[in-house]
Amino acid sequence: MKQDTLISGIVIGNPEGFGFVERLDGNGDDIYLSPIQMRQVFDGDEVLIKAQKRAKTGKLEGKIVSVVRRKSLELIGKLSKENSFFFVIPENPRISQDIIVEKSNIGNALEGQIVCVRITKVPTIKNLASGHITEVLGDFHSPGIETKIAIRDYSIPFKWSEEVSAQVDRISTKLAIDGKRVDLRDKYFITIDGEDAKDFDDAVYCESVDNGSFRLYVAIADVSEYIKSGSPLDKEALKRGNSVYFPNSVIPMLPEKLSNGLCSLSPNEDKLTVVCEMLINCSGDIESYQFYEAVIVSHSRKTYTQVARFIRNNDLDTAMRTKQNTFEPGAERLVKNLHEVFKRLELVRDSRGAISFETQDTKILFTKDKKISKIIPSERNVAHKIIEECMLCANLCAADYLERAEMPLLYRVHKKPTFEKMTNLSKFLSGFNIDLELDGDIEPSDYQNILKLVKGRDEERIIQSVLLRSMAQANYHPKNDGHFGLAYESYTHFTSPIRRYSDLIIHRGIKAFIRQASKTYEQYNYEYEQLDMIGQQVSMTERRAEDATRSAESWLKCEYLNHRVGEEFDGVISSVTGFGLFVLLEDVFIEGLIHISSIDEDYYVFDEIRYCLVGESKKRQFFIGDKVRVVLRQVCVRQRKITLILKDVNEGKESILEASNFSASKRPSANAVKMAKEYQVKLSNKNKRYRNRKKR
Repeated sequence: MKQDTLISGIVIGNPEGFGFVERLDGNGDDIYLSPIQMRQVFDGDEVLIKAQKRAKTGKLEGKIVSVVRRKSLELIGKLSKENSFFFVIPENPRISQDIIVEKSNIGNALEGQIVCVRITKVPTIKNLASGHITEVLGDFHSPGIETKIAIRDYSIPFKWSEEVSAQVDRISTKLAIDGKRVDLRDKYFITIDGEDAKDFDDAVYCESVDNGSFRLYVAIADVSEYIKSGSPLDKEALKRGNSVYFPNSVIPMLPEKLSNGLCSLSPNEDKLTVVCEMLINCSGDIESYQFYEAVIVSHSRKTYTQVARFIRNNDLDTAMRTKQNTFEPGAERLVKNLHEVFKRLELVRDSRGAISFETQDTKILFTKDKKISKIIPSERNVAHKIIEECMLCANLCAADYLERAEMPLLYRVHKKPTFEKMTNLSKFLSGFNIDLELDGDIEPSDYQNILKLVKGRDEERIIQSVLLRSMAQANYHPKNDGHFGLAYESYTHFTSPIRRYSDLIIHRGIKAFIRQASKTYEQYNYEYEQLDMIGQQVSMTERRAEDATRSAESWLKCEYLNHRVGEEFDGVISSVTGFGLFVLLEDVFIEGLIHISSIDEDYYVFDEIRYCLVGESKKRQFFIGDKVRVVLRQVCVRQRKITLILKDVNEGKESILEASNFSASKRPSANAVKMAKEYQVKLSNKNKRYRNRKKR
């Protein structure tokens, strides 16, 4: 690389003050930024840098030439006062620079409150950023504060513009049922969702036919009937990309009038839908399908728990069935049919080699003031799997339908693992006497065979974890690269248009094809380039939602454990890295970190092939899945960080435990106070010069 080569990239901050630049061209590793260079940027800013090799390490170090784009000029933080100066200390742990706020610009905010600050002067190497407070979010421990912070930290749109609100107000609540819609109101459709679901995208119905086959109907809310392409509401839906589900609230993609009203398939209400009707034969294959617009009624709302309990009881002798689990005749017949179809589809899924990871999900229970009362494991039961298979079938048919129509579409793409990752995976598996042939092309069935091979073995958890790490992230793209995990050559998302913009695009394509001979529906004019842009946007909003939700959950979990510092827990190592061990605490289902520096009985190194830490002298090893006894050492809400120490290694040592809600007690840095004084002197001199000019 030439010394004067300029590189574009995105700044990734580190809580210790330094940072990195992630290259936009994707070539090479991230480039180090010193704490001095980081003074002039925030996490997420796009920059142009010069890169030079560091004398000591030979690794590249960046020098910022210019800031191309600021991620945001609004930050969230705690208002603090030191001497006579006010600061906002950002809650984002990746931002280590404080923001100066003059007393006249703090408004009604009080010291210690969480506020939103608008940057009016960007930071430089010599000067801190300065700004004014635009919003007070609340006190540090106020209910829901973690969600307010995450929404703003991740720039999630949460307010409806006047233009969007006006458009929604004009939408009639009277259904426009025309003769082109198939009337399926006599079919016993039901919805099956979680207990706390508020919007219902899909309803299902299934009936047997004479030759042993089943006719499966998947009815999806016809959201596209109410949102015209290019309208203010459509643009806002694209901007949001998807609904964001926080632990105790939701930021919807669509206004409540649509998401919980007109487009939600609530029981005993006529609803407009797009239906995928499929004929499933005795072998579990989709023998034929058709799409059409319809009007349906959901005759009943069932939960996953109710359906799973009914299926479980139905498998028992009649005398053992409990009366309270008996469904009404229509629902009973439907669920039995769905279960039969599912058993066939499951065999097909297994035969094509689709990958099925068994992961442990959890559910957070809340108190009245929106704080965690308990975290419990959540069961993924047979009802979840039934609905999942129904939706997979409908999505599969949607991709095939638009491909046959030769219409461009947004695929749900899950690429194959890279050769480098597969090589590392092969080396890892060889340590367990498992051969992964890399001569031919890797197939999903190879993964599934490995999972079957290790099921029930001691090393099952570590192998499943490493298999997951080797896989690529799924995204949306107009180019079809298949779906590796599901073992589908073509796949898209059709079944959730209330909460995913990608599905709304697919609905428009399907309806345009259904009505191709009619002039009553807008044309489907999406070109490849436009779909590429939309795919990038909705892939980004999907990641953004995941990160924001994780941040809010981590905040709540830190608060939940903050009063238990010093307690001992049993745990299981859930991940191993070069800097330490992540441990999932049993009973509370929360993850914390044992930093490698705290395991001071030996010098530990990370084995990248076997994903374990190995002591150089005593040869003690730590693997994923190992059980450990730990002590909760520190909790840092601001950094969303839970620090643990090993009980057996640190036994008998003097306790260094401390109450450590860093975010609540953190003060501005000495450097920040020094720079604030310099800023105040400059401001005073500037005002003095202004007064002198005025006198003259």
